[in-house]
Amino acid sequence: VVTIAFNQIGICYFNRLMKQVPFLPFLNDKGEIAGKEPLTEALAPHNNHVHPVVRIAATTHGMLFLRPRPCTVFTQEGKNDLLMERHVFYGENIRQCAERLLESTCPCIPVENLRYNMKYLHRQEGDRRLVFLFTLDLDDNDAALSCATSNGGKPWTFRQIQDNLKKGFFSSYLEYEYEYLKDIIYTREKYKES
Repeated sequence: VVTIAFNQIGICYFNRLMKQVPFLPFLNDKGEIAGKEPLTEALAPHNNHVHPVVRIAATTHGMLFLRPRPCTVFTQEGKNDLLMERHVFYGENIRQCAERLLESTCPCIPVENLRYNMKYLHRQEGDRRLVFLFTLDLDDNDAALSCATSNGGKPWTFRQIQDNLKKGFFSSYLEYEYEYLKDIIYTREKYKES
């Protein structure tokens, strides 16, 4: 009886610990959820599962906010990249992740400003992700612009970005997304003028 009681206490303790551990989904070749794994295991260098990631490109007046990738990421740290990026947790959808990311990074910006644009599979040595790209148009609201700046971002013109492409200055994500983002933002700015 004592052994069974200790066993039950151990199971309850383990279950309580596991509730606090964040899990990431991993995907099969069709992009469907194939399972889940703890965050620490998912981010290990030897892991070659595909995990979904949300990235948000913040723009203002035809410019793109960029910042150096933080040292907390495991790939391409220090290279210039988009302002916001986060893994999708198991049990949440892409929109919920984008809203969580925006609210944790810049709570003064309404989530209604988020626009979903595209998804693509990013593969690079030891890094496989299904990326969901959103754009966020910042207006002249001082709080929104200061929030983007306080998170380490500064606005770059597309000419500045283009002059530094393929020189190892930007993350491979941004290098891939550049042409698409340039077209999207150029089109939006053109329609704002008319």
